Amino acid sequence: MSRSQNEEFQQWWNKQRNRDHDGGDDEAFLTVEIRTPAVDPTDKDRIRTRTLRQLSRLYLLRLKQLASSSVWIASSFLHLLRTANRRIANDNPPSSTSSTRLYRLIKAFLVVVVLLLCFELAAYFKGWHFTPPSVASAEAAVEVAYAWWLEIRASYLAPPLQSLTNVCIVLFLIQSVDRLVLVLGCFWIKLRRIKPVAAMEYPAKPVGEGIRLEDYPMVLVQIPMCNEKEGREDLALVQTRWAFVNKDENLLTRLQNINLSFHFEVEQQVNGVFINFFGFNGTAGVWRIKALEDCGGWLERTTVEDMDIAVRAHLCGWKFIYLNDVKCLCELPESYEAYKKQQYRWHSGPMQLFRLCFMDILRSKVSVGKKANMIFLFFLLRKLILPFYSFTLFCVILPLTMFFPEANLPSWVVCYIPGIMSILNIIPAPRSFPFIVPYLLFENTMSVTKFGAMISGLFKFGSSYEWVVTKKLGRSSEADLIAYAESGSLVESTNIQRSSSDSGLTELSKLGAAKKAGKTKRNRLYRTEIALAFILLAASVRSLLSAQGIHFYFLLFQGLTFVIVGLDLIGEQTLEHRHVLPTPILPRCNKADHQTALDLVSMATIRKVQLMQEKGVYFLPYKETSLKLYHDLKKDMCHIVQDCGTVFNRCSTRVSLGVELAFEIRGDARN
Repeated sequence: MSRSQNEEFQQWWNKQRNRDHDGGDDEAFLTVEIRTPAVDPTDKDRIRTRTLRQLSRLYLLRLKQLASSSVWIASSFLHLLRTANRRIANDNPPSSTSSTRLYRLIKAFLVVVVLLLCFELAAYFKGWHFTPPSVASAEAAVEVAYAWWLEIRASYLAPPLQSLTNVCIVLFLIQSVDRLVLVLGCFWIKLRRIKPVAAMEYPAKPVGEGIRLEDYPMVLVQIPMCNEKEGREDLALVQTRWAFVNKDENLLTRLQNINLSFHFEVEQQVNGVFINFFGFNGTAGVWRIKALEDCGGWLERTTVEDMDIAVRAHLCGWKFIYLNDVKCLCELPESYEAYKKQQYRWHSGPMQLFRLCFMDILRSKVSVGKKANMIFLFFLLRKLILPFYSFTLFCVILPLTMFFPEANLPSWVVCYIPGIMSILNIIPAPRSFPFIVPYLLFENTMSVTKFGAMISGLFKFGSSYEWVVTKKLGRSSEADLIAYAESGSLVESTNIQRSSSDSGLTELSKLGAAKKAGKTKRNRLYRTEIALAFILLAASVRSLLSAQGIHFYFLLFQGLTFVIVGLDLIGEQTLEHRHVLPTPILPRCNKADHQTALDLVSMATIRKVQLMQEKGVYFLPYKETSLKLYHDLKKDMCHIVQDCGTVFNRCSTRVSLGVELAFEIRGDARN
C-alpha cells in the first residue's frame, strides 16, 4: 500500500533539514521548484468554454442581486417619501403665518442649493475646479455657461454676500462681548459675595406698640425681602431662581437646563445687582400691589404680560431684587413640540412689547442710561439681534459661502468663538460639560424657530398673539397626585364648579380624572428643520470638494442635528403610566371673574400649604385683613379635591389677595 503524499513530503522535508544541519550547502533560503502539470491541447478549449459559462452565470447572478437590491432600495425610498408626505399632511398645519412663509423661502433656497450642487459636481468631474475656464477659451456650451457663472458670481453675487457676512460677524462679536461682560459681572458678584440686604430685620418679638406678630403669621418658607417691613419702599418685585425637577430626564431637558441656568445665575443676577432691573419670569416672584397699581396692572396686549409689567414698573421708577439662593421647583417641557411652542411664544412676545412700549421708553422720566440699556441691550441685542444673526450666519450665509467661495467666512467665526461662548454658557451648570457639543449644535437648530418668532412679533403676524399652555408631564406634583390616588381623595367631583367662573366650567370639570392613561406618542415631522438639514448637508458636500475641513465637519454635524430634530428624535416620546393632570387653556380673567378667581386661588393656596408641608412652599404672610379670609376659607377645604395651584395659570392665579404684597402661586411654572 503506497504512502500518502503528506508522508512523502514529510520524509523529503526531514532529508532536506538533515542535510542543512550536516554542513551541506550553506544557503540562506530553501528554493522549491513547482511545475505546472502539462495539459493536453485538446482540453484547453473545453476548459475555456466551461470557464466562460461559469463566469456568465456568475455575472447573471450578480446582476440579478443588484437589480433586486435596486428595486428594494427604490421601493423603500418611495415608501419613505409617501410616509413622510402623509405624516406632514396629517400633522396640524402650522398656525404661524410667518412660519409658513419662512418654510416657503427655505424650500426655494433648498432648490437653488441642489441645482448649484449639481452644477458644481459636474464642474468638478470635468476638472474645471482646478483650471477654471474663461469665456474666451470655453468651447462647449456647458463650459461657456460655467465660465459666465464664475464671472457673475465673482462680480455681482459675492460682494453683497460678503457685506452681509461682515455685518453678521460684527453683531456676533458685539453679542459675544455682552455675554463675556455678564459672566465677568457674575464672577465679581461671587468674589465679593454681593447679596441683597434687607432694609429692616424681621422682629422676633413685639418691640413696641402697634406691632403684633399676628400681622405676620408663621409660614412654611419666608422669602427674604418680601415682608413689607424688610423691603424698601421703592421695591416692586422680588424674583427667585427656578430649579428643575426633571432636568436630567432626557437630552432635551439637559440642554434647556444649560440655557436657563445661565439665564438665572448670570443674566438675572447681574442685572438685579448692577441695574435693579430684569424681566419678570412669570412665576417664583412676589410683586408689591402698589407697584402693580402704579404701572397700570396686568395687561393682555402681548403674550409676555410678565415682561410687560416689569418694563412698565421699571419706567415708573420701581426697583427689582433677584435672590439666587432661593429656589422654586419648576418643570421643563420634555417634548420638542412643547419646547418649540414655548420658545416661539418667548421670542415673539418681546418684539410685540418692543413695538408697543418704544415711545413710552423714550418719554419716560428714567435716566438716559436706563433708557439705552432697555432699548439697546434688553430688547435689540438680546431679543432681536441674537436670533437674527444666529439663523442668518449659520443657516444661510455659511451654506452660501460654500457655493460662493469669493465670500469668505473665517473658521474662527464658525468654530472657535461659538465654542468659547458655549463654554461660558455652560459654566453655571458644570455637570453639563459633556453635552457642550450637542448644546452648540442644538442652539443653532433652534435659531430657525426663534428667528421666525421674532419676525412674527416684529411685524404683527396674527399667530404671534396666540397663547398656548406649555405641555408638561406634571413631574413636580406627581408625588402629590400619587398620594391622592392612594388615599382615594382623587375622585370625580364637580364641587369645584360652584366656585369657578362660567367661562371655565368645561375645562375645570376635567380636573376630576384620577389618572391619564399613558400612550405612545407618534413622532412628528418638522418640515422646516428637515429642509434646512438637506441644505446644510448639500453645502457640506460642496465643502468637501473644496477641501475645507472645519467648515465641512461643522456643516455635516449641524445638518445631522437638523435631521434628528426634524424627525422628532429628541425629547420625550412616550408617556408610560404617568399620573398627569389635564392642562386646560383657561381664558384670561376679566373684572367679572376677579372675585371668583380670588376664591379659587385662596382655596388652592390653603390646599397647597397642607400638601407641601414637608417639602416647603413659598407662601406670603397675610395681613390682619386677610387672616379672617384665611381661616374662613380653611373650613371649605373639603371642596378642594385636587392641587389647583398646579393647574391654574396666567392671570387666573395672578390676582390680588387684598394685601400689600401678592404672591405668584403657579408652583410648576406653566408659562
